[in-house]
Amino acid sequence: MAAILDLLEQTGMRENEAVSLTGDNVDHERQQIRLLRTKTSRPRTIAWVTPGGDATALLEQAPRTGCLFPNRHGKPYRNAASNYGQVMRRVMARCEAESIFFTRFRIHDLRHAFAIRWLKAGGDIYRLSRHLGHTSVKTTEIYLSALTADELDRVMHVGTKDGTVTT
Repeated sequence: MAAILDLLEQTGMRENEAVSLTGDNVDHERQQIRLLRTKTSRPRTIAWVTPGGDATALLEQAPRTGCLFPNRHGKPYRNAASNYGQVMRRVMARCEAESIFFTRFRIHDLRHAFAIRWLKAGGDIYRLSRHLGHTSVKTTEIYLSALTADELDRVMHVGTKDGTVTT
């Protein structure tokens, strides 16, 4: 489960996209992942090194054939969200017992954090939109609210010259 969470954090993939990955979906030479089971039912290929993250270490260790991230029985996770919930409960209990501050988060929050890191690193919003599999860049624009004014200017490629806005 930890490897799946790492992959989600480093690639911005959706949970169901990650749990269904096989070694055949990973192109090590091009450092790309072919996603066949997507929310929109439109397969897409994503890079595993992006402005939002780098999954190289994780994917270089993954098996080259079969299920990339099997459960303890060697099979794909059927309900990763349920397993994640169990992990979260254990983490929360341990942190509480050791008086460690911890804020619980949803598995989908890893996708949001990835998108914000991508934009803060100066990544292109249109490439991000395609990477995330959004059907419209309007969906991706929700992440712009997490940027500072300077970061937003850089992402939108907008600057001022003699008082006029250029794109």
